[in-house]
Amino acid sequence: MLFKDTSIKMNHVMRKIIDSNYLQDKRLKLFLSSNPQNYAVIIDYATMEAYKENTLKSIYNSMKILSQFPTQVIVLKGTNEICGLKSTKKGLEKRLIDTTQTKQFRNFCNRLELAEKGNFFVKKQLLNHGKAADNQMHRILTDTGKVIEAIQLIENFTKEELKIIRENKSLSNEIIDKIIKDSLTLAVILFSNHPKVFQIPRFNELSHLYIFRYALAAYLLMLDWKSKGGVNNVQKKKMRNDIIDMHFVAYATFFDGLLTNDKKTNNIYEKVLFILSFFNTCNKYWEEQELVTNINRDEYSM
Repeated sequence: MLFKDTSIKMNHVMRKIIDSNYLQDKRLKLFLSSNPQNYAVIIDYATMEAYKENTLKSIYNSMKILSQFPTQVIVLKGTNEICGLKSTKKGLEKRLIDTTQTKQFRNFCNRLELAEKGNFFVKKQLLNHGKAADNQMHRILTDTGKVIEAIQLIENFTKEELKIIRENKSLSNEIIDKIIKDSLTLAVILFSNHPKVFQIPRFNELSHLYIFRYALAAYLLMLDWKSKGGVNNVQKKKMRNDIIDMHFVAYATFFDGLLTNDKKTNNIYEKVLFILSFFNTCNKYWEEQELVTNINRDEYSM
């Protein structure tokens, strides 16, 4: 599966998730200027990454292009809140959107301009946001140990299957079956340990839920690591950044795609779409496996 630059499609209305690495890309400006009905969709992890480290310089540069198109920016609710949303196919995209922050994005841009001109109070607020973002990034870094535990979920793929995955070749039905089975198990673990989730969802609700789509993306990431020698070959910061990228992938499946400069992230996004389609087509078969309804929640508490 080759990486395709799908960043610009003229004369077609699109709402695209914007990866952090794309915020300063000139193609983002071209995407927004080419059609006033093209929208940049911003998730909480994008703003966190824009605030981290050198906060003021980073946030100014990251928001420079978006500030030129404030009415074409859609801000989503926080991931923690979205994980607790109930499953429904109708109006799903709309329920992910934070209408207040979206309407106030122009005001946010104006405040950025004030801070850049030296307003002390606004700069202080931005620096406080930066500290919070750094703390969250540090928490994610310390949680990478849980990822190492989760990677043990991966079934014993044959050397031939791992080679297919490593070389990005077409996946056989046997490989897809293994991916779906393990992704369902990982999803149940995530459902069971999330503070906003109070019961394991019914099987027919899964494909519309953020946690399931994130679990699928995260599993494909872990499988990619395994096919290239295992998680021990991945540095912790790289692991953290890759894990965050899977949130961009999961959100992109609810909208019109992903704008990113990362080939692996884009590749996993395409695989998630393909496997989701496969999963929905064979939904009855997987429901009959009873992998979700028969799992004891307490068994997977972490």
